Amino acid sequence: MSSIAERVAAGAAVLDRHRPGWHRQIDLACLDARRDDYLDVLSQLYGDFEHGASALYEAANGSGAADVWGLTSPTSCWARDYGFDIDTPAWDVLGAYAELADQWRAEIARRQQANQAPAAATQPEAEALRRLAEAINSAYQRGQSTISAAPVDVAGVPGLNLYNHTSPRGPQPLDTVWHVGPGEPLPSGDGRRATAACLVWGPAYNWSAPATDIHAAASHIVQTAGCWPDRAADHPEPPREVG
Repeated sequence: MSSIAERVAAGAAVLDRHRPGWHRQIDLACLDARRDDYLDVLSQLYGDFEHGASALYEAANGSGAADVWGLTSPTSCWARDYGFDIDTPAWDVLGAYAELADQWRAEIARRQQANQAPAAATQPEAEALRRLAEAINSAYQRGQSTISAAPVDVAGVPGLNLYNHTSPRGPQPLDTVWHVGPGEPLPSGDGRRATAACLVWGPAYNWSAPATDIHAAASHIVQTAGCWPDRAADHPEPPREVG
């Protein structure tokens, strides 16, 4: 069996892929098994441990497990192996949960320290896409959208995959968002170039939005994702001069 640190690191990596920015949503005061108001990571992120474990298991494995819970159920074993639950049996259950929670606090601290690194160490396009993913996922978590986003990197090119959560089969891929710098060709292949740093929704579209207006871009994306064709997206108005 892997160590607690290894299991928690694996679980944190899964959250990085499927719930970007998750470490900013954790109340560290409640992530203390020695307190009466202790709430584990999944309960804080999803509102309920079993719901969170099932949703994350499905996202990570591409399919859902049977809706059966027990010490040997696939979801329970997966949650344990990825550091979301303690290994059983345990003589000191409270101590086991405290040790697990402390390791999660260490993982979160490492991510917080990384976020405080100099901005020059972060690629501008990757940073813009990270903030866009957070804006899209924030709307999804508040029930204002059925679209979520997950960062991807294809041959060194960062992007966001969009997923629709209305299907009973689980999250379904919709499209990809790319970042394009000023003067770079748009991904539609028609020879047009970006007039300013922008976010482009999908290789079939030329829609763009200033990378500085992340929330406006996120709002447009979640409103038009999956619409074929999106005429407003294909023929955006040129940016207006300011001043």
